[in-house]
Amino acid sequence: MRGSLLKSRWFLAALGTWALVAATPRATLAQTVHANGHMVADETWTLAGSPHIVNGTIIVDPLVTLTIEPGVVVKVSGGSLGRLRVDGTLIAEGTSGARIIFTSIKDDTVGGDSNGDGSATSPAPGDWRSVNVQELGTMSLKYVDVKYGGWGSSDTTYAAVGVADSALL
Repeated sequence: MRGSLLKSRWFLAALGTWALVAATPRATLAQTVHANGHMVADETWTLAGSPHIVNGTIIVDPLVTLTIEPGVVVKVSGGSLGRLRVDGTLIAEGTSGARIIFTSIKDDTVGGDSNGDGSATSPAPGDWRSVNVQELGTMSLKYVDVKYGGWGSSDTTYAAVGVADSALL
């Protein structure tokens, strides 16, 4: 557990700013943490900051674009609250050689042991909720893998990737 502290970003919704905080050191790759809150300005999740950890619900506000670079791993925690809700625009366009992966925080097979528990936990379907585009949102997904989402149900309303009914009009 030696080395420098990793930097994590989290959102201060009340102030409308991002702040850098020190995180617990882990024996894994660099990671960027996105805590529960609203994204109010365009942002790019980079391969250099991967894996990107979503703790709780991240809401991409209207008129805001979240771009995810090819090869990025996004790990989601928070069970039923673990999701990326898109009211603005999500562009997640990987390539055949650098796929974008959305998976559980418990998945150590990509992006390392992000929850720092060794082999104490393993991923399972329904570990996190969804990537979901809302009524006025848009989303472009290419070469994207989605693993272990759907929040524990075979009901199609709990799909790991969803589009609001009115967004289809």
